[in-house]
Amino acid sequence: MLAGFHSAEGVIAEPVNLPFQTGTEEMDDVVKNKVAVAARAPELLKLLADLREKRAALTSVLERVQGMQINLEDGLSVSMSCQGSEFRWQQPDLYYGDVFEIISCANFRIGSDGQNWWWHYQTEALARGKTNGLVLCPASEMQEQNISFLDPFHLIEKLPEVVSGDLQLAYAGARNSNGPPLHLIERWNFQDIGTARPLVRKMQWAIDARTGQLTELAIFGADSVERTRYIYDKINEPLPRSLFSPPAEPGITSAPGCAGRRLHQPLH
Repeated sequence: MLAGFHSAEGVIAEPVNLPFQTGTEEMDDVVKNKVAVAARAPELLKLLADLREKRAALTSVLERVQGMQINLEDGLSVSMSCQGSEFRWQQPDLYYGDVFEIISCANFRIGSDGQNWWWHYQTEALARGKTNGLVLCPASEMQEQNISFLDPFHLIEKLPEVVSGDLQLAYAGARNSNGPPLHLIERWNFQDIGTARPLVRKMQWAIDARTGQLTELAIFGADSVERTRYIYDKINEPLPRSLFSPPAEPGITSAPGCAGRRLHQPLH
């Protein structure tokens, strides 16, 4: 049954019974073939190659990220939540991420000033106990680093045709409305969550045609819409090393080194 539609005047339309049959396959062969053809489209591969080249030319960035989620019921918005975060990066070994709003804690910052990797974590309970911990790890003792920064499709590691095929991407054209010209890239995401109906979402990336930087990621689901916007305050400008230093606020204590640590942190 299709329901929840409204006229231009806001009048609720009568529901429509729509017979259908579900199966275990995400897509039939016809749709799979269309997806495969779209992933090999010359305009998409050319765009991904251009993004790869522009990412390789980056040397530094100062960036803010704004996330918004709108929850839906019967096609209407019923609630909204917003989050913010901040990222900094500069070649070859300076990193910073402030993501406490995303993980809902009092403080969560991580970074590297070139000499030490550091991690500052605090919950409300720790704050009440006057515990404000900072973990330091000498950079020389960090055996493995797995970091992704300003590379939403992991083009630094993979060729455009591999990325497009693996993610089943499709070029959705260009958009130019009250801002810079944008390229749109889309994919359908299917996730088996152990129920009769899989979780199906449409993902859309908006790429600044001039800079090759991601400006927005939108995720459309059956009961929610998520929009994440990326704001670049500085790109390819020298940043002072102090922006990547561990916090030196009153009450912060540091733990000893961490020989043998591995960092798996897709900062952005």
